[in-house]
Amino acid sequence: MPDNKEYIRSEDEFGSISISEEVICSIASAAVGEVKEFTLAGGRGRAVRVTLGDASASVDIAVSVKRGTKIPSAAAELQKAVTQALEAMAGLPTDNVNIHVVGLDPVEEKS
Repeated sequence: MPDNKEYIRSEDEFGSISISEEVICSIASAAVGEVKEFTLAGGRGRAVRVTLGDASASVDIAVSVKRGTKIPSAAAELQKAVTQALEAMAGLPTDNVNIHVVGLDPVEEKS
C-alpha cells in the first residue's frame, strides 16, 4: 500500500486483509459511546491512540467522566466494550486497553 499508515494484516486462503490504525481508532471511539458515563476527551483524533503489534493492539483512550460515576467499575465496563468491539469487528485481540480519565463533565442544568 502506498501510504505510510500502520496496518494490522492477516492472510487466509483467499488473500490478505489489511485494517488501518485509523479504523481501529474509529472502532474504539464508537465503543466509548456505548458506555454512558464517558465521553471522549478532545475528540477522536487526540483521545484514542492505538499501538499495533503483529496480531494484536494496545489501546489508550482519554475520556471525561460524568459526575457521580464510580470510575473503577465504569472504566472496567469501557475496557470490556472496547475489547469486544475490536474482536467482533476486526477480529483483533487486545493486549491492553488503558483508560485515562482526564476530565470531569460539568453537571447538567435542570430546566
